[in-house]
Amino acid sequence: MLNRTDDIPHFFLESGENVMVSNTLKHYQEMLIDFGFFRVHKSYLINLNHIHRFEKAEGGYVILTDDAKVPVASRKRDQLLEMFNRITEY
Repeated sequence: MLNRTDDIPHFFLESGENVMVSNTLKHYQEMLIDFGFFRVHKSYLINLNHIHRFEKAEGGYVILTDDAKVPVASRKRDQLLEMFNRITEY
């Protein structure tokens, strides 16, 4: 997951490591889109392969495989659900 905190992007890796990076979230979004990443919120870019489930409560959020709770912007919700359904079909 990539999260923009205090306008400084951070990568949260599977190993639990938190890496601060210097480019914008948009830069990484464009770079990682072909590798299964999706920007669910202005502050979050997630790896779709690490979604555990989607919760409709509180406007909508995803729970990742590491139990992280990530908000989903209302304008991204339908697109995310469509992508999630495509992934689970395989």
